[in-house]
Amino acid sequence: MVPLVHIIYVCLFAMGALFIWTTQAFPRPLSADDIGPAVFPIWLAIVMMTLIVVDTVISWGRAKRVPFGDVGLAVLFALGMGGAIWASSRLGFFYVLPAALYVGLWAIGSRRLVVNGIFSLAMPIVLWALFDQLLSIPLSRL
Repeated sequence: MVPLVHIIYVCLFAMGALFIWTTQAFPRPLSADDIGPAVFPIWLAIVMMTLIVVDTVISWGRAKRVPFGDVGLAVLFALGMGGAIWASSRLGFFYVLPAALYVGLWAIGSRRLVVNGIFSLAMPIVLWALFDQLLSIPLSRL
């Protein structure tokens, strides 16, 4: 059993460190009176990281614990969503969406396979008709 909030905090702390690291490439201030474009993201990251440390100390003994397998399952599904996004950028949104919807419906517990299949095919068609045809906003090339 692991405290879920602390796992989330580790990820957010790493994101704060990434903010600080990426701001090193920002342009420097134009004058001595200018604070520069990197100051706000750095301050925001430092405040976020400080609040994470403070709340971790305060909630150390009271944090709700979850089974490690549940955390691993969440990571697995996050990787699956990342894979679906990557595949849709390579293959096309409308080719990947039906499979992603079907797997997602199954993953959340819906075992009505025919209804899931109909929904997984109908939803991309409705999105395509609404955005691409009716509103002339192309979502993806087919």
